[in-house]
Amino acid sequence: MNRDRYWHHFKLRYSAVTGDSIALPNTDDDWGTLGRHYGLIAPILDWTECPYVAAYFALVDSAQWTCDKSLSEDEENRRRTERRWVVVWRLNTNDLPAADLLVVDRWVDSARQRAQKARFTRIMDFEHRDLIQLLRARKCLDRLVAILIAAPNREAFDDLHDELGIHHGTLFPDEFGAAMYANLREIVKPETLGEITGDPRWR
Repeated sequence: MNRDRYWHHFKLRYSAVTGDSIALPNTDDDWGTLGRHYGLIAPILDWTECPYVAAYFALVDSAQWTCDKSLSEDEENRRRTERRWVVVWRLNTNDLPAADLLVVDRWVDSARQRAQKARFTRIMDFEHRDLIQLLRARKCLDRLVAILIAAPNREAFDDLHDELGIHHGTLFPDEFGAAMYANLREIVKPETLGEITGDPRWR
């Protein structure tokens, strides 16, 4: 299976990088949640128990996508007018059989995953390729709810950062988080948002 090949290469490289400095994961779910947290292609979706953390990631992804300076002028203009909302998904897993969907709550990379209040789901019914297909087949698609947030949203960034302490510096308590915190504070500053959207309210 493709999944096994991805995991095989990830295990080899991760083990070589970390050496004996940390204990290695024991199970496929542990390897999957660890790899997924770092971007590995895996049959696992990562979630958070905190809706504010989800909102932060959605807003940051939108800001980065909108202000990519490598784009052509036409593409920049298109993105400025196209991205007005971001989506945060809420999944109610109550009473969903573990035979269909497994909720994994083990934290392998504890510092990051604890900071982000991470949870993971894994589709166990291999008849269905994705979560929406599975929920639709079980006639419970209403368990998945989309919450729309206006973007860009400086007030939301300020509230998340100043009031709740949610930002890359706290969600990634390491060198990467410190660097991304510095970068993103520039991306989401008010004058940049005005340039991105062309909206004078953000200038």
